[in-house]
Amino acid sequence: MQPVLLPVGALALRLAAGVAALWFGLVGAVEPPVPSPCGDPFGGLRPADVTYVLATARADTVPDPAADRTSSFGQLADVVRVAGAGAGPVTAATGDDRSIVLVPWGFDEGCRPIGWTGSWSWATPDVEGFYRGRLRTPDDWVGGRPTFDVHAAVWEGFPDSPWRHPTSNGREFLTAPELFDLYDRLPTAEAISIRPYGAVSDLVTWRREAGDLAERYPARTLLAEAFDIAELARLRTTMLPFAGTYRVQVQRDGETLATFLLRTGSVGSEPLTLDEETAASASVPAAPRPAAAVAAAAGLALDEEALEDLPAACSNQRGLRAATDEADDGAAAGALRAWSAELLPHFVAFCFYDSPVLAGLQARESAADAGPFGGAFRHEMDGRFSFRQAARLQDGTSVVLVGDRIDVTALPGPPPVPTG
Repeated sequence: MQPVLLPVGALALRLAAGVAALWFGLVGAVEPPVPSPCGDPFGGLRPADVTYVLATARADTVPDPAADRTSSFGQLADVVRVAGAGAGPVTAATGDDRSIVLVPWGFDEGCRPIGWTGSWSWATPDVEGFYRGRLRTPDDWVGGRPTFDVHAAVWEGFPDSPWRHPTSNGREFLTAPELFDLYDRLPTAEAISIRPYGAVSDLVTWRREAGDLAERYPARTLLAEAFDIAELARLRTTMLPFAGTYRVQVQRDGETLATFLLRTGSVGSEPLTLDEETAASASVPAAPRPAAAVAAAAGLALDEEALEDLPAACSNQRGLRAATDEADDGAAAGALRAWSAELLPHFVAFCFYDSPVLAGLQARESAADAGPFGGAFRHEMDGRFSFRQAARLQDGTSVVLVGDRIDVTALPGPPPVPTG
């Protein structure tokens, strides 16, 4: 029973690409259509307003009389378990008659909800499946039964959903009850913003006890996404110790060629990986992995007056890179603390395109004493914070960026966690 819907390709929902929409958001049917990540059915956050059920669909369909909805039929199902938003009212309303109504919705090219154009008997009858939906208010229940608007219904009724799951990569599926148990442990955006690692502690326990289940779809996807989001949330709530505003000079053989102001972000924008280990590793994550480095915002200006236009003027959430751990090599020699770091030269060149010196600024291979990046922030013995980075000009001339922190004012941080 393949519904006739506008085709949508799988969306690339990866933190490494800086994409914020990492969970499957279900949009209320009576609200104006809004974008919803629908190309990938599972993500690492559980929307707080979604109800999820373990249910067995019937072959029976019922008309949906709501005049303000474009869908006009729902399918009856017998609920086995229910959790999430509205679980209490559903349990109280079903009683001995465990029937509910599942109203399917499709989506258009922009992932906006549209009326279902396929068969009204869209969920496979007599098969237990995992469904997510948004519970209507009791006044809008069909026939007095708890009624759910099921958006992107092509993915629901797992594991026997109408469409093939694009990211399963041939792996064996969890059963519907197994997915219900795992999904119930996913954090909400609010929980993960309050206690990033604490919010995924139940997932860490599940991963430790699950054994081979963690290899099945979508367990790997859910674990990896949730742990990545937890690490991102931790970074976005951890102040960068060297954050502030720096006056930076471009020097060659002690001569100052140009001067500009650098204002760093207050927290990290996203995690970075310094080695070759990637999310494509064969191992299923056991817990969040602390990032070795962080991309952070950088704002540039030629003078103090231009700083007032930041971050709206010349700024970039990924214009600066820095190690999260203190340097333990030559970069810290003679300092209280140091962090390997690098201001991206092409960002400087872009901001100051009309400067004879800065427009030609280019990266130089990392200095041996600077760690993974071409420079370092240092907390000096006298209490100052300084910045130093090796670079070169367009003609190949070696220069060094030398700066001191002149103010603790930093750029505002990005949102604590992805919210869709």
